[in-house]
Amino acid sequence: MKIYAHRGASGDYQDNTLLSFEMAIAQGADGIELDVFEADGELYIFHDRFLDKLGLPGVLTENALREQISSLRVDGEHPVPTLQGALEKIAGRCTVNIELKGIRNFTLLVDAVSEALNSFNFVEEQFLVSAFDHPMLIQAKMLLPALDYAFLTASIPMSFDTFEQHAITSWHVDVNVLTKDAVARAHLQGIAVRAYTVDREYDLVTLQSWGVDGVFTNFPKRSRAILAKHVKN
Repeated sequence: MKIYAHRGASGDYQDNTLLSFEMAIAQGADGIELDVFEADGELYIFHDRFLDKLGLPGVLTENALREQISSLRVDGEHPVPTLQGALEKIAGRCTVNIELKGIRNFTLLVDAVSEALNSFNFVEEQFLVSAFDHPMLIQAKMLLPALDYAFLTASIPMSFDTFEQHAITSWHVDVNVLTKDAVARAHLQGIAVRAYTVDREYDLVTLQSWGVDGVFTNFPKRSRAILAKHVKN
């Protein structure tokens, strides 16, 4: 079962920062999940719709200007990364799951991925794109068809027909709703299952026993150690 660092090694370091990404790699994560918004013609890595936590209350992330964002510091210390800057930092050392939070100009995404493939030591198989906004995800897939795509949900679908219809081969789902039967049904249709956000030992062990393909965790090093312990036992 693959270990994906949720917003980097966010249990130990400030989430969605270059430091949290670097430490996720140091902790042996198979991949890093990060959140992407478009703002003022740039792709920024930030989770929230509003910039309240960074001292701009009521300002939508997608409406902020570059000058505003460049002056902000996460936890008073870390600049808000751009997607390009993060991919350059990660440099093909692990898989990257780009969660699309809000994008209008998909050329920006195409350019960022293309530069990563050409200049930052990535290969196409190292990219995974996900979104709760499924129409947005399909738009991205039309422009970058060679990458892997995942529908994000907080519920179990009645069927996986929509996945098949759009050739979506991965499902990212809330651990709180996932069941063993749903995992089996998804796998029967060739869909990889990854659960978020998984930090408890019980959940890690249970999901591994169900054959879940990957988990998003805030503590990649600890989660891997838990899984290794139970494999030995």
